[in-house]
Amino acid sequence: MGWLKTSLSVGAAMVVSSGLAAAQTTGTISGRVVDAQNLSVPGVTVNATSPNLQGGQSVVTSGNGDYILPQLPAGRYEISYQLSGFEQQKKTANLSVGS
Repeated sequence: MGWLKTSLSVGAAMVVSSGLAAAQTTGTISGRVVDAQNLSVPGVTVNATSPNLQGGQSVVTSGNGDYILPQLPAGRYEISYQLSGFEQQKKTANLSVGS
């Protein structure tokens, strides 16, 4: 895995969505993690943290590099991507109800 020691080029097509129902107060952040060659990266730990979230939420990307972080309260999130042998990457996302 020597050539993988470069940074994890997170080409995560992050999708931020939320329900439109009046009582809906949560949303979902989902995406796909790819490397610099636009190939899917499975096994990446994706962490979401926010002042509006008690603790954090973590998931691991599927074999296709996909991930879903469901039922998150509205707010600003820092999303970090970690995989052994790669440099950690971070992105931010704003999740608003009804957007």
